[in-house]
Amino acid sequence: MLALLPAATANLLANNLRIPLDNEVAVDVELNGTRRPCERV
Repeated sequence: MLALLPAATANLLANNLRIPLDNEVAVDVELNGTRRPCERV
Protein backbone atom coordinates (compact mmCIF):
# COMPACT_ATOMS: atom_id res chain seq x y z
CA MET A 1 0.00 0.00 0.00
CA LEU A 2 1.19 3.50 -0.83
CA ALA A 3 -0.14 6.75 0.62
CA LEU A 4 0.74 9.97 -1.14
CA LEU A 5 0.57 13.40 0.45
CA PRO A 6 0.73 16.13 -2.19
CA ALA A 7 3.71 18.44 -1.76
CA ALA A 8 6.06 20.12 -4.22
CA THR A 9 6.48 17.99 -7.36
CA ALA A 10 4.16 15.28 -5.95
CA ASN A 11 1.25 17.65 -6.71
CA LEU A 12 1.27 16.53 -10.35
CA LEU A 13 1.15 12.86 -9.37
CA ALA A 14 -1.55 13.55 -6.78
CA ASN A 15 -3.57 15.42 -9.39
CA ASN A 16 -3.22 12.55 -11.88
CA LEU A 17 -4.38 10.10 -9.19
CA ARG A 18 -7.24 12.44 -8.21
CA ILE A 19 -5.94 12.87 -4.65
CA PRO A 20 -7.11 16.16 -3.09
CA LEU A 21 -4.38 18.79 -2.71
CA ASP A 22 -5.56 19.73 0.79
CA ASN A 23 -3.47 17.56 3.16
CA GLU A 24 -6.26 16.98 5.69
CA VAL A 25 -8.67 15.84 2.98
CA ALA A 26 -5.92 13.77 1.32
CA VAL A 27 -5.20 11.93 4.59
CA ASP A 28 -8.91 11.20 5.04
CA VAL A 29 -9.16 9.87 1.48
CA GLU A 30 -6.04 7.74 1.92
CA LEU A 31 -7.22 6.27 5.21
CA ASN A 32 -10.88 5.78 4.29
CA GLY A 33 -10.97 5.78 0.51
CA THR A 34 -11.24 2.97 -1.99
CA ARG A 35 -8.02 1.17 -2.91
CA ARG A 36 -7.12 1.28 -6.58
CA PRO A 37 -4.36 -0.49 -8.50
CA CYS A 38 -1.48 1.66 -9.67
CA GLU A 39 1.07 0.62 -12.28
CA ARG A 40 4.72 0.89 -11.36
CA VAL A 41 6.81 2.81 -13.83
